[in-house]
Amino acid sequence: MHDERVFWPYISAVLPLIFDLGVVTTIRLIETGVQGLMYQQAIAQIRRYYRNLDADHAIYFGKYSAHNDPADTTEALAMLGTKQRPELFSIATTAALIACGIAGIGGALVVVRIAGTNALPIAYPTGVVVFAALTTVFFRYERARYREVSG
Repeated sequence: MHDERVFWPYISAVLPLIFDLGVVTTIRLIETGVQGLMYQQAIAQIRRYYRNLDADHAIYFGKYSAHNDPADTTEALAMLGTKQRPELFSIATTAALIACGIAGIGGALVVVRIAGTNALPIAYPTGVVVFAALTTVFFRYERARYREVSG
């Protein structure tokens, strides 16, 4: 049996902290991924430059991609698979899903705190809606950041 005098203050302090840490971590992971993509695009341009300097040694500056004809500035995109829903496979997604899950749990607990345990049929869907809404926001943000770099 839990003591409500301890449980609710503890939960109201810990869940927002964990959620905020998840959001900050997610944003930083997205920015790190975008920065890495920018570096890979620059490297692709440098490799193209060196391939064009000397046809005899061009093999040493091969393309990133298995495709024969992608533009050099998008070779890194092809290699990383960012043309196909990168947000589903990024490290940032892991942090975001945890943060969204924490927010969903928090949303359900707020309903229970306000309306009592009789509101569980409302609390669970509320948590799911909070989770789904924040996950959608995350995916849109990440996709927009990668599109800024990929053109």
